[in-house]
Amino acid sequence: MQTPPPPPPSSSTAGAIVPAGPMMPFNYNIYEAVQPHWFYCKQVESKSVWLPFSIIDSLQLEETYNSENVIVRTDGGRYDVQLYDRQRTAVFWEEEPTEVRRCTWFYKGDNDSRFIPYSEEFSDKLEAEYKRAVSTNQWHRRLEFPSGETIVMHNPKVIVQFQPSSIPDEWGTTQDGQTRPRVVKRGIDDDHDEVLSFFFSFLSFFYSFFLLYIFPLFSFCHSFFFFFS
Repeated sequence: MQTPPPPPPSSSTAGAIVPAGPMMPFNYNIYEAVQPHWFYCKQVESKSVWLPFSIIDSLQLEETYNSENVIVRTDGGRYDVQLYDRQRTAVFWEEEPTEVRRCTWFYKGDNDSRFIPYSEEFSDKLEAEYKRAVSTNQWHRRLEFPSGETIVMHNPKVIVQFQPSSIPDEWGTTQDGQTRPRVVKRGIDDDHDEVLSFFFSFLSFFYSFFLLYIFPLFSFCHSFFFFFS
């Protein structure tokens, strides 16, 4: 009688586990570029107020903002924006040109009713520092700029600006009686205001189209039939 062959050696559960492929560390600090939005400055009661363009106008400006001598028509055709000069001018009436700005970072003080955009140059500096903080996961950073501003980035959601008159310590706190810090915000909020902006932009376009084309045609037809009736 022939003995059966011995069974193959069983695999040991105590042996070393070899991964199927190289194990890559997972990076939790993923930087995402900020989405710019375009604003224009308007004088209201001798005060400069920054107002946002509609979503459609802002996207159109963003697509061509680096081009030279390019004019983009906005507000339903009522205003032209000279991208190279960063100016917004009226088309059908006389009006002082207003400044246009590509905005990514904003601030708001105690006496401000809305967020005010920083300059494009200063916003680029803030974005570079924000990217560094996210990539290295190093927060509670105090940034001092030659113009006197001091920005403290506590975390991605809590960023403040101190005026030159108030000197914060390493944790961003000031002594009693000093100026309260400004709230700093990165990007704009995705709220219902943007939906309303899109809606009113569409109404503005329809109204301008009606005044430019439909109403003159209607007036001409009415005068024509009245003359020959």
